[in-house]
Amino acid sequence: MPAEAVSPQASSLQLSVLGGVRASRDGDDLALGGPRPRALLAALVVAAGRPATEDLLIDAVWDSEPAPAAKQALHTYVARLRGVLEPGRSARGAATVLVRGSGGYALAVRPEQVDVWAMRELAARGATALAQRRPHERCPCWTWRWPPATAPRSATSPTAPSWPPRWPR
Repeated sequence: MPAEAVSPQASSLQLSVLGGVRASRDGDDLALGGPRPRALLAALVVAAGRPATEDLLIDAVWDSEPAPAAKQALHTYVARLRGVLEPGRSARGAATVLVRGSGGYALAVRPEQVDVWAMRELAARGATALAQRRPHERCPCWTWRWPPATAPRSATSPTAPSWPPRWPR
């Protein structure tokens, strides 16, 4: 999505799925709720800004075993998630972050606002630099918040994160 199409409200929003599904605004974590709203957000992130159909989202939220009233429940989860991602928006106001089009629901944020989208772009830039024999060009790959939920542990302390990571030379 072009940067100029992103609302000012969305500009300070950060979404993360690397190490756990999280959202923050101006550095403050947002209360996403339990596993189903987080699964909904994760499915929208995986769709990478393209519309995700209700059927696809229902499969993602209910792990292919939908509840009897899954469509209505999905609409409730979307409304609640919009309330978190788009504070101050009236119930009937136009959505600016979690939008609905003819193909389904999508996230309307810039790639750098979603950790995995940004990481994909950085990896592509790195691959291009390597293909063009410019390996000296560095890409800032550690852009997401550390430690992720599954941070590696130090060999000397099973509870302390191993930071900074030590890579083989």
